[in-house]
Amino acid sequence: LARADVESELIDQASTLLASGYDRAAAVLAGAVLEEHLRSIAPSWTVAVHNAAGKALTLEPLNVELKKVGAYDGIMQKRITLLGGVRNEAAHGNPFDGRTDEVRKLIRDVVDICGGVTTK
Repeated sequence: LARADVESELIDQASTLLASGYDRAAAVLAGAVLEEHLRSIAPSWTVAVHNAAGKALTLEPLNVELKKVGAYDGIMQKRITLLGGVRNEAAHGNPFDGRTDEVRKLIRDVVDICGGVTTK
């Protein structure tokens, strides 16, 4: 419940940022919520959250591994890859003007995925 509360609070912050015109910040925050959600459910699916060097896995490696173990299907994996791509475009300084609707969808989809992709 605490994790759900934190996710909800961060999504609310992303929505507030978006409403205030901070599309890039909203996308980065929503993407971080998605990545952290996948990291939180991974152990229940026996998916490691760190690589052999001890570094935390990022969104896409977690996504690939969770699909492999059956946490969700290939369509969901592709959806998460797309959302991660939007987050990465925002996070890495790529051109990001005019993406308000895309970020709005990102936030909506992150809420949907966090509610539907759960522990084993």
